[in-house]
Amino acid sequence: MNYRLGLIYYNLGEYERADFYIDKTVTLYPFDYDSLQLFAWNKLMMQRTREAKVLFEKVLLANPGDESALNGLGLIQ
Repeated sequence: MNYRLGLIYYNLGEYERADFYIDKTVTLYPFDYDSLQLFAWNKLMMQRTREAKVLFEKVLLANPGDESALNGLGLIQ
């Protein structure tokens, strides 16, 4: 439920509100691929590039070559 609320707020562009729910999800499920990826993009949209970079790199550990994570890292660098 927290993931879905975070996704809804992310899609509405309410990144601060989304962050609260996505953070809860990642805390409960730290290796969940979809949650980490959404968390990384949300951090990037909030201009928290250092946190986003770390999260994108965690996504790549789970799925090397992931296009979304590579695109996110490309936007940071």
